[in-house]
Amino acid sequence: MLHVDAAKHVHQLDEVPTDRRVALRLLWLLDDPQAPADAISHVISADPALSARVLALANASAACPAGGVISLPKAASVLGSQTVRAVACTAVLNLFSNRPELPEQFWVHAMTVGLAAARVAFHIHRDPAEALTAGLLHDFGEPLLRDRDPRRFDEMALSVSDEPGEGRLELERELFGIDHATLGAQVLSDHGLPAALINTLLEHHDTGPNAAPLTRVVRVADCIAKVIEGDTHVDLDAALHASAIDAPGQRLIEQTETDRRALVTFLAADFRAARTQSR
Repeated sequence: MLHVDAAKHVHQLDEVPTDRRVALRLLWLLDDPQAPADAISHVISADPALSARVLALANASAACPAGGVISLPKAASVLGSQTVRAVACTAVLNLFSNRPELPEQFWVHAMTVGLAAARVAFHIHRDPAEALTAGLLHDFGEPLLRDRDPRRFDEMALSVSDEPGEGRLELERELFGIDHATLGAQVLSDHGLPAALINTLLEHHDTGPNAAPLTRVVRVADCIAKVIEGDTHVDLDAALHASAIDAPGQRLIEQTETDRRALVTFLAADFRAARTQSR
């Protein structure tokens, strides 16, 4: 058994690399001294690694409000534009490191769950910005776990692709000594992120009507993302009912698909324009 020591990751949030599309969009924005801080924050909110770093800094700040912050707009407000810009610059520099990129599916899934969570939260009158963050970070432990043995992790993930969430967590504990939900929660907790977010990471695979609202939102959002990704084993209506969320499943899927297309277009827009102008 390959055991993973969560303590080794306490000061290593940068083990989770930033997606190349996000880093390149940031590069474009950072080259413009007039780029608004909210545009930079918007791009950061599309990436789990960047979001985790900004939240960790904001929650460690003396200016952080009681109870901490979960939403990226609030975190950016706590830190100020210069600090947010510095975090973005670091991500761009890391783009040119030799660290391997994560599989495409990790970023796509995290982004899709974040967008779906924001839509679900809106339907139940919860903060969409907090839900987006929780959805984006729900599987933060996966790349940390994978980093220890990528081949074994990828083989495990493929073998349990049709299994319920708890079955996967059990196999991860058997193979690695810890599951990705626990590892991600431990690491982000050690960085001072709020308990509501930590509990969501821990519990998002097994929720019911008595779970915290944010946890139920992310559970449903995870199901929405899997339906969009083609998982025929997901029963979204059953997940909505089990989570006591009264929202139209098909409408949520359509909204999330629209949001995802818009975000991907936004991340790439300026570079398409630049290539066109250079011809």
